[in-house]
Amino acid sequence: MTHDVAQIVRRVVAECAGVPEDEVRPEVTFSGLRLGDRGKQRAADAVERKVGVMLLADEVERMGTVGDLVDTVSEKLSEQLSSG
Repeated sequence: MTHDVAQIVRRVVAECAGVPEDEVRPEVTFSGLRLGDRGKQRAADAVERKVGVMLLADEVERMGTVGDLVDTVSEKLSEQLSSG
């Protein structure tokens, strides 16, 4: 499941940043991809729609790397699957 989420996040963030997917790795920061706060929120919103989880604005604000987004989405998805 985490691998699938990572692939989705990688694809979406690459589209939002206008970079090739191979440049989007877990340790890469959003600022390193030249995504400011709006760009990061736009990417998170797109991931929400694709995966079906809700990310709070303050959660997104605290994310510094692509890996943070993957971890948070994976965690929320796991919680959803275990409770429903």
